[in-house]
Amino acid sequence: MSPFTWNSLLDYPPMVEPLRQPRRVMTWLWTKNDSSAGLQSTLEYMRKNKASFNCASPTTFCLEERDDGTVDLGWVVLKEPIITTQGELLSALSDEGFDLIPLIFEDRSQQGDLLPVLRKLFANPTRFFESALRYAKIYNLQGFNIDFETEEVPTEEDFVGLRMFLDAFTALMHS
Repeated sequence: MSPFTWNSLLDYPPMVEPLRQPRRVMTWLWTKNDSSAGLQSTLEYMRKNKASFNCASPTTFCLEERDDGTVDLGWVVLKEPIITTQGELLSALSDEGFDLIPLIFEDRSQQGDLLPVLRKLFANPTRFFESALRYAKIYNLQGFNIDFETEEVPTEEDFVGLRMFLDAFTALMHS
């Protein structure tokens, strides 16, 4: 057996049985540190298996602290973009017929300083919500895949803040 490479994905035969609606199978695309060749291979594999994958969750968004102290939804920067922007990636996936539930990822989780940013977000989520709603309309997003992980120990207040944030965000996205 030859060693795995992203290009070897193209050698796999297409999945045998297409999905029957309304089932959704989502593939997660790690775009942050992927090479352009790796991402291109993944996209090609998805195209080849469109009957089996109908939803994509690319690592597209992150939290961005603004000068006014608010937290906004920002773009994850691609390492070696095969396309100019993450927005173009979302558009390309949408044009291919994939439902989109992009990932909101945060590097700070590994650095141990995410909780202060989350506390700011939970205290004043308006700017974040406005951006999320705007992006959802522009790119016809079906939702967001939130990945807030932290090595820090959250307090009970942090859990309450997260719950209130998620409840409000869910209500907004379904309005």
